[in-house]
Amino acid sequence: MWPDLERLRVRTLLAWGDADLYSPPSVQRMLAAHLPRVETLVVNESGHAPQWERPDIFNPALLNFFRKTPHQPATSAPVESLAQTPGGSAPNLEVPAASPDHHPRPGCADPP
Repeated sequence: MWPDLERLRVRTLLAWGDADLYSPPSVQRMLAAHLPRVETLVVNESGHAPQWERPDIFNPALLNFFRKTPHQPATSAPVESLAQTPGGSAPNLEVPAASPDHHPRPGCADPP
């Protein structure tokens, strides 16, 4: 997996919380070391989901990342080694459509 990451040519924003128990900062730093065009964001007082836990920090950082990223048209050519599973067949990437009442954080409403 790591050599494949090193072949990525796109800019990548890797964000995590300093209190992430699922993927601790040490793992994120190791991942970042294998991404050639990476920017990292460590969000204080946040766990695994800084985009939900600290949107006041995460959202401006993400917008700034997008502003600095030049527009490049997408290519239809997949990176074969990333699109293949160990058995040699492409993974099923279909995602079921979300129902209208689905929200990633139950009990939370979207901002107006």
